[in-house]
Amino acid sequence: MRVPRGLRVAARILGYPEKLRWEAELDSPGLPYMNWTSVLDATGRLKGLPNAAFEPAGSLSVVQLRPGVASMTLTLRYALPKPTPAWTIALIQSPPVQLILRNRMTAGMERFASTMRREWLEYCSATAAVEAIHAETAKVDTVSIR
Repeated sequence: MRVPRGLRVAARILGYPEKLRWEAELDSPGLPYMNWTSVLDATGRLKGLPNAAFEPAGSLSVVQLRPGVASMTLTLRYALPKPTPAWTIALIQSPPVQLILRNRMTAGMERFASTMRREWLEYCSATAAVEAIHAETAKVDTVSIR
């Protein structure tokens, strides 16, 4: 995940790289429900992002409403260490930070939805092409049997 342009200076001061990466363990094998937790290193810090002041975890649940249409619920949890300084909590809860987080999440979910739509259309096109080939093959088989 890239650090938003407006936060890059602050992120650099706090010791974060421009592109954030960390590791997580997937607790379930896949859809319709997935649950993950962050991987900590030997010192108890977030693996891949040791300066983080939180431990991200989350879950994803997908329910098919009808073919090609699904409802998805994404839950993200950010555990803060105890004790967490009051200024950190105030910063996290501030309107500018909440706005940036909301916008980043919305943009990420829109990219995800766009990818899912594209993949569904590709699947439908591929399925239609295969069905057309099978239909043509069935016609040829029928003609040659006569």
